[in-house]
Amino acid sequence: VQGKMMLHIVTGLFNTFTFWHLGNSYIDMQSRLFSIFMTLTISPPLIQQLQPRYLHFRGIYQSRESNSKIYSWLAFVVSTILPELPYSIVAGTVYFNCWYVSKAPSQCISLTIHRYWGVGFPRDSFSAGYTWMMLMLFECFYVGFGQFIAAFSPNELFASLLVPSFFTFVVSFCGVVVPYVALPHFWQSWMYWLTPFHYLLEGLLGVVTHNVPIHCVEREEAFFSPPPGATCQEYAGPYAQKSGGSVRDAGNGLCAFCQFSTGDQFVSDRTVSRFYVGCNSPGRNSTGCQFQYLLLS
Repeated sequence: VQGKMMLHIVTGLFNTFTFWHLGNSYIDMQSRLFSIFMTLTISPPLIQQLQPRYLHFRGIYQSRESNSKIYSWLAFVVSTILPELPYSIVAGTVYFNCWYVSKAPSQCISLTIHRYWGVGFPRDSFSAGYTWMMLMLFECFYVGFGQFIAAFSPNELFASLLVPSFFTFVVSFCGVVVPYVALPHFWQSWMYWLTPFHYLLEGLLGVVTHNVPIHCVEREEAFFSPPPGATCQEYAGPYAQKSGGSVRDAGNGLCAFCQFSTGDQFVSDRTVSRFYVGCNSPGRNSTGCQFQYLLLS
């Protein structure tokens, strides 16, 4: 329990200080994505913490209760899952407070004073509550995932070796390490939609970037010259509006084009849609957790 708590606290603070006070540029949108991705990568050490205890109790069950038929395998599985969930929920809530909780910058006369802790994600009740709920589903996921691997492993060493193998498949095809459009068709057609991390990232990224304006810095913009007698808005405004970007007058006869204007357009480029935030992602993740526990039983 102490190791679980310390891991959540240390990784939560590390994530926070790595992406401290993100702004609204294009690279800041990518940093939001990687901050969420770093949250999901803490599962392997958490899984390896719970597997030895599961295998120890499985050995006792097989040598004593199973032979004497005192209770069934299903009762054993339930007794190993339920005690883990309260600790995981408490630890996940601690991580949430170390990582997500923040206050928006406040205006004081003409100066913007930053009075918020952490990355700077939205603090409204829906966004915060939804993110906490998705983190709790993540906590339930890795508990079931770890015990599922341990259930068909003969010993602790083999179980610990299987964790990175399974985790590589889960994390490699979620759309962060390799974007969806760059995946080979074979993996794109089934593995991308099968990995649960795809839906976790989809739900979390959709809510923390919703309605967040994007203001590209100079190195992120594309510069071009409009035709003589035409302004930047007259020449490229309709295209920018249609493509979801923005265009501005950069001076010296140049126009600057930014690929995205809001966070919703940034995530839609990664096959993430606002619709998933409302219903699909939580439902699919909870279904995935239930399927894992079904396999375990």
